[in-house]
Amino acid sequence: MLLGSIPSFVDLFKTVKKHLKPGGYLECLEYDLTCRCDDDTLPAEDPNFLSPYALQNWVKYAGAGSIMLSKPLLIADKVSNWMREAGFVDIQEKITKLPINPWPKDPHFKEIGRWNERNWVEGLWAFTYGPLGSRGLGWTPEQIEVFLVDVRKSVQDRSVHTYHNFHVVVGRKPES
Repeated sequence: MLLGSIPSFVDLFKTVKKHLKPGGYLECLEYDLTCRCDDDTLPAEDPNFLSPYALQNWVKYAGAGSIMLSKPLLIADKVSNWMREAGFVDIQEKITKLPINPWPKDPHFKEIGRWNERNWVEGLWAFTYGPLGSRGLGWTPEQIEVFLVDVRKSVQDRSVHTYHNFHVVVGRKPES
C-alpha cells in the first residue's frame, strides 16, 4: 500500500514496467478510505465535513490535505487505470470489503475488523499529522488531537457497520 506516499503512480508504474522482465507481473494492494455501509447505519456524508461519524470527516480532510502535499490518499479506484496508462496489460482487479471494526457476525470478517480497528486506533495519528498538520491543512497539534478523539470513537462504534474497499490489482508487462 502506497497511498499518500508518492506524487505519481503512473511514473512509479512506468519505472516498474521498465525493470520487469517481459511477461512479469505487478501487484498493487490499496485501501480505499471511503466509508461505506450496506445497511444505512452510516450517517450521510456532510458537504461541510460535519458528519456525526467523524471518520467520514477525517477521510475528507486527510484527502484534501494529501492533495496539498501532492501525495494523494484516495487512489485505490484509480490504480487499474494508471497501470493501463503505464502500459500494463491483462489487468485484473479484485475488491474486498474490509470492516472498520469487529461489527460483522461472520467470524472471519469479525477478526479482520478487530485487526483493522486496532490499526486505525493505534496508527491514526501517523496518517494524520502530514495532511492535516503544518505542511497540509495547517492545523496545530492540539487541533489534530482534539479532532482524533472523535475519529477514534467513530472507528470503535460497532453500531455503525462501516467498511472500506480493499483493492488488489494485478497487471502484466507485455511480452514485447
